[in-house]
Amino acid sequence: MKKIIVPLVVLGIATILVIPNVSGRRFSRQWGEQLYDSPSIGGQGNDRSCRSCHSKNDPKFHQAILNRSKEELIEIINRCIQVHLKGKPLPEKAPELISIRLYLNFLGTSSLD
Repeated sequence: MKKIIVPLVVLGIATILVIPNVSGRRFSRQWGEQLYDSPSIGGQGNDRSCRSCHSKNDPKFHQAILNRSKEELIEIINRCIQVHLKGKPLPEKAPELISIRLYLNFLGTSSLD
């Protein structure tokens, strides 16, 4: 099984995150940002994206991200996809979900600069 190593800096502490890439598809913070901005993550005919409700410049949103566990973020992401974007929830190990989480972690930590 191929693994991808993603360096993270959280609260000034360097951390290495190893995520197994079980699907063979690539995932990244950059792809997470594309998904965050795209209505494709939602259901057919939906013209909204994550960014429609959650601005990347909102410090309260950044703080809320920092205060969430992995499980809470997965639940929140999937709830937004289902309820607000009218899409189907993503499996925990889906490359799309991992990429969105990487992007949200980046947003949360970028507010510390």
